Amino acid sequence: MKKTGILLTKAILVLLFTTFTACSDSGDDLPVVKTNTKTLEITTSAIGDQTQTAKQTGDFQKFSFKEGALEATSDAWDFAIRGRIFLVNGLSKYGGGEKIGLANEPTRTQNVAVCEGNDMFETRTSALGLPDHIYKQDALNMGYENYAAAISWLPRRGGADPRETWYFRSSQDRELLLLKPMVFVFKTHDGHFAKMAIKSIVRTNTDFDKKEDIDYVIQYYYNPEKGNPNLDEKIQ
Repeated sequence: MKKTGILLTKAILVLLFTTFTACSDSGDDLPVVKTNTKTLEITTSAIGDQTQTAKQTGDFQKFSFKEGALEATSDAWDFAIRGRIFLVNGLSKYGGGEKIGLANEPTRTQNVAVCEGNDMFETRTSALGLPDHIYKQDALNMGYENYAAAISWLPRRGGADPRETWYFRSSQDRELLLLKPMVFVFKTHDGHFAKMAIKSIVRTNTDFDKKEDIDYVIQYYYNPEKGNPNLDEKIQ
């Protein structure tokens, strides 16, 4: 009788262990959403006082969505970064001139344009329906400090300035805080659509009156089909 009880207890334990294992393994079968989202990590430096971005110097780092890489010498780039200034490879025909007046400013040879969206990177799944007039390019003699960058770091300056504040800069803290989700939709230099979102920004120095060293983490998706406005990065 005692032996039978022991065998029964062992059988119950085996059954419970098998059931627990099956339940645990079932969680591993949940579908994993695969995407074509890529990540760019970049460190950029601007030499000069952080409060006078137009007077800062240093090299702009140029990025190509098509290549998924920095383009040091090529003119086939989409956006460029130096410190807190983002430029696009397209100059507004209404601004006049060939540059907007920044030191070491790269020459623009393409017609890249970008629009800002107050939504999430993941929820911006298409550029379809976005009117042409909301796409911006860099411009001369407009806005704050006599230039306007299509991707603006600068806060709103008044009712006539359509740019929105989407970050907070402290003169003391190293973090540059993103105030709200912001996705940037691009018409790229090669006629494709892409989207980009800045996920984190960290200043790595504290002598802001002399320079700004900034680490960026940027997510992006580039539609490989020319002219296709689909921006759903999920792999079907």
